Amino acid sequence: MFFVSCHGVGQPQIKSISPEAIPGDAESVLLTVEGNGFTTKSQIMWNSIPLPTTRIDSHHLMTTITQETFSSLGGSIGSSVQISASSKGNLPGTGCPINGNSNVMPLVVN
Repeated sequence: MFFVSCHGVGQPQIKSISPEAIPGDAESVLLTVEGNGFTTKSQIMWNSIPLPTTRIDSHHLMTTITQETFSSLGGSIGSSVQISASSKGNLPGTGCPINGNSNVMPLVVN
């Protein structure tokens, strides 16, 4: 029997986003979020609005940004959008509970 410490676990954290800037006239851009604390219920947030999200693993999330994203959720050339992650559930493999929102990273629209 082994002991898993959940100390320091509780909310997701974003370390980086890629790309950090996207063209406002792009038809489709794959946005990758790298961090930790991502569960199967994690979602990438666009100015606090959830986007359709694919979880790669507990450290990577992906979504596709399209012109529909801009028109329905906002964002225009010369602005920046707040990207965060929302996670609920248990961190796979540990059973540690995750619940809450991550830090925010800016995504520049140019």
